[in-house]
Amino acid sequence: MDLQAYSGARISTIKKKLDQGEINLSNYSYCLIHVGTNDVRDFSVDRIIADFRELFVKFKSLSPHIKLYISSILPRPVDFDLTGFKCANINRQLLSVCSKYNIIFIKSYKRFLVRGRPIRSLFAFKDGGLHLNEAGLYELRRCFQHVMSHI
Repeated sequence: MDLQAYSGARISTIKKKLDQGEINLSNYSYCLIHVGTNDVRDFSVDRIIADFRELFVKFKSLSPHIKLYISSILPRPVDFDLTGFKCANINRQLLSVCSKYNIIFIKSYKRFLVRGRPIRSLFAFKDGGLHLNEAGLYELRRCFQHVMSHI
């Protein structure tokens, strides 16, 4: 198992890296992607869903044999009042789109909400809740490990 992380990446960043051959999928049977949170504030729901569709098509065209897993967009305390409803809407639509493309949708957001609001203790304080802290990263890692252990 390998991990490739791209700080600040958007959906378009991953698609571009695929287009340019910077991400080689030939040796993998499974791929788990966690992307999209950085798109929420700047783009519409329709645009984000369209970008995900393009990403899925790109993955399928490059590596039709890969089983793709998509992690949900996580709500963030820093801008939850502005983007919380939007995140939920994107995740609902993304679940449907994933089903159509035979992609597994991971409801990772559930681990980060209590009573419909982000669990503040899982996010960094210094940046106002923009990024996950160690506890949040641990929780996300546990989520991914759980999913991957059932393959």
